Amino acid sequence: MFTRRFKVPDHSSFLFGPRGTGKSTWLRQVLPGALWFDLLRMQTLLELMRQPESFRQHVEVHPKDDWIVVVEMQRLPMLLNEVHALIAETGRKYRFVFSGSSALKFKRMDVNLLADRAVNRSFSQ
Repeated sequence: MFTRRFKVPDHSSFLFGPRGTGKSTWLRQVLPGALWFDLLRMQTLLELMRQPESFRQHVEVHPKDDWIVVVEMQRLPMLLNEVHALIAETGRKYRFVFSGSSALKFKRMDVNLLADRAVNRSFSQ
């Protein structure tokens, strides 16, 4: 495994990179206390598809200024609308990191990329 010398951003961000580059592993190491939504887990994905409002409910009971991580964001891009609303309503009360395999895929799907409320970072092989 390669050691990543990425600095954790001060505010919300996207972390893109090909599968197998260590995005999730790195996030678990640098944000051990984060609230974690792994959209590769079918139970998590189905819950959020059936009740997208449960995402907000989980986030709102999480401590202020802590991190919320959403892995494989491209599997449920509609959640970004809820995140956008949370950021607009609460400012920087919550900090998010979204991982995914391709920024280009998001752009092709015309996904809400949070209107500059999150920075883009990339891992490569």
